[in-house]
Amino acid sequence: MLRYNIVLFLSVTTGTLALQAKAQSCGTNAQSPIATDRPQITSSSIVVPCGSLQFENGFQETGNGGKRTFDLPETAVRFGIASKTELRFAAPDYFFNDDTASAFANGFGDLSIGFKQQLGPTPGGFDVSLIPSVSVPTGANLISSHSYDPTVQLPWSRSLTKNWTASGMFSLMWLTEGAQRNLTGQSYVLL
Repeated sequence: MLRYNIVLFLSVTTGTLALQAKAQSCGTNAQSPIATDRPQITSSSIVVPCGSLQFENGFQETGNGGKRTFDLPETAVRFGIASKTELRFAAPDYFFNDDTASAFANGFGDLSIGFKQQLGPTPGGFDVSLIPSVSVPTGANLISSHSYDPTVQLPWSRSLTKNWTASGMFSLMWLTEGAQRNLTGQSYVLL
């Protein structure tokens, strides 16, 4: 039943966004400057320009207790479908662990699909966006959650001076661990 509801939600959302994009031409927004995300790290509070297709890639190395993990290519695909709306796709990352004897696995993670709706700029000068997404269980057996895991992000930013900007993001993730869904929150602030 949960899978049916998620598929229904994604279908309705995609259809609604596609109709909105068809009804609205890109106009001068197609020439707007881009604001890049940092795949798997942070999301911008601004959407890509309407009609733009943007690919972003990254590489991450993490270490803990003498064990290292490499995560690549961290590919995010963003497509501007309206002046303040974009579709988002995150390709499955490949995780390579240098110590598989310690129960860490190598393989691909789950892919993720969603959209971003820019809500700002607000009267106070904040740029704010809402990013709902869901991971689809496509990854390796020991890496995938084997479930559709929803996430909601709220990235924000505000220019302080010509050269300084404050930004951050609030996130809620409903991750599946074993047979149980766990709500996890995350927030950060950057200058």
